[in-house]
Amino acid sequence: MKRLTAILLVMTMIVTLAGCGDARQEEDVNSETNVAETNEGTLEQVAEIKDITVKLINTNGNVTDGDRITEEINKISTELIGVRADIEWINIGEWNQKISLMLSAGDEIDLMSISPTLNMSALVQQKQLMDISDAAVENAPETLELMEKFLPAGKVGDALYVMPKLYDPRGNYFIVMNKEMLEAIDRVDYARNMTTWEEYEVILTEIHEKFPDVVPSFTSYTANSGLAIAGYDMASNAFAENKVIDSLGDHYNLVYVDPMTDTVHSYFTSDIYKGMIERAADWYKKGLLYSDGMVSQEELNSMLKSGEAFSGLNGGEGDNESKYLGQIGKEVVVTNICPSPARAILITMFGYGVPYSAQEPEAAVAFMNLLYTNEAVNNLLAWGQEGTDYVVGEDGIATFPEGQDLQSVGYHYQSYLVGNGLLPVVWEGNPADYNEVCMEAFEQLEVPKYMGFVADTSEITNEITACYNATEEYRPGLETGMDSEYQTSLSTVAEKLNAGGIDKIVATYQAQLDAWLASQGE
Repeated sequence: MKRLTAILLVMTMIVTLAGCGDARQEEDVNSETNVAETNEGTLEQVAEIKDITVKLINTNGNVTDGDRITEEINKISTELIGVRADIEWINIGEWNQKISLMLSAGDEIDLMSISPTLNMSALVQQKQLMDISDAAVENAPETLELMEKFLPAGKVGDALYVMPKLYDPRGNYFIVMNKEMLEAIDRVDYARNMTTWEEYEVILTEIHEKFPDVVPSFTSYTANSGLAIAGYDMASNAFAENKVIDSLGDHYNLVYVDPMTDTVHSYFTSDIYKGMIERAADWYKKGLLYSDGMVSQEELNSMLKSGEAFSGLNGGEGDNESKYLGQIGKEVVVTNICPSPARAILITMFGYGVPYSAQEPEAAVAFMNLLYTNEAVNNLLAWGQEGTDYVVGEDGIATFPEGQDLQSVGYHYQSYLVGNGLLPVVWEGNPADYNEVCMEAFEQLEVPKYMGFVADTSEITNEITACYNATEEYRPGLETGMDSEYQTSLSTVAEKLNAGGIDKIVATYQAQLDAWLASQGE
């Protein structure tokens, strides 16, 4: 493939280059001219500007002034690689429907985010992603080197479909609690040192008695926060025995694998899921959980900030106590429940792919390379323009300009949504050496056992749909503790899963996993 070369701005070669300028000129009538000013005069260097269309997922950022940021990014990208991007940010709630329609219609999308649900496995099976192996060698060698250890997560066989993201791998699922309320019941040290769900229940019970109008533990199905979260094994009373399951890339969590035996199981009929549901139902009955968790659109941070909730469960990394202080303006105590180690589905989540309908795949990959290697582009994409959307203090920490916040600035995205989340300037709530510490952790991160395994589910599409619908009907009530008839509901779910073909799904995953493991041993 033809490599997209950077626009030549070499100051010391003007005489040499001037003589061969005509030979380098592109014949394309749509080509544009870049003019580079040098100390010895003006060198006219003709180069074609490639236009690409980029679709980025937006979780809870403010992209009101996205056009302004796009313009600033393009000033850099046109100069460095001759690529101009038309960037559109799409809300995560609308992402699947919009992107699916665009891909089905063959609309031009040259580069796109990979979402949690419209993930690599689904897109590859639908033949909607392009193999970017060769394009990356030519146009993104720095990114290939940076992500080398984790490239198998974005591959099927030898074909590279998704460039994984670079992120803080020190993830934990944890309980966050209002420190002032803990002090009122004299439980700060107790909270910091608790190691079981029973101890957490003791705290919630005392909080409920002391502050009857406060939600002891916030739960929300829509915000994916609570005691029973699909994808986790938190049935054991001891935090040390709780863990994240590996769903083998199944974003519906219908199956999971036991890494000790490499055996695939049905998740929603397991003792793991049942144990979490039993605890949630018991605590809800005791008044310890949020009464509107099944339908509420509230988020944990807003409930903690307003004082409506004492505590809640969430996932994150780094110094979460400092982070929460910066986010909600209250001191908190954070107690980890279990680590969230890297899984292939997490590594590729919010990575990048080139759709099969791309008109400029090489230009897209070259632009993607900037999202992993160029600090200026990353800062613009993550936080906007310095001085307008954010300011950097003497400590090197970024924050909103005085008197501004997420809603009032024109732009504020998220660093974990850019390719290299450790390039943007550190945001308030994290220590100044955050990026360095995270990079060290990333480099030391163990490669997940099943990374590189991608199941072909094309023969079980109907079964997956039927089983997904069966679980979705009951999960909101079950996982928030609001289903008082949870035992009956769990039995009904099991019956519907059996009728929908869960055994066939498990068998399909097992057979393909066995074959993949055998191939790894060759």
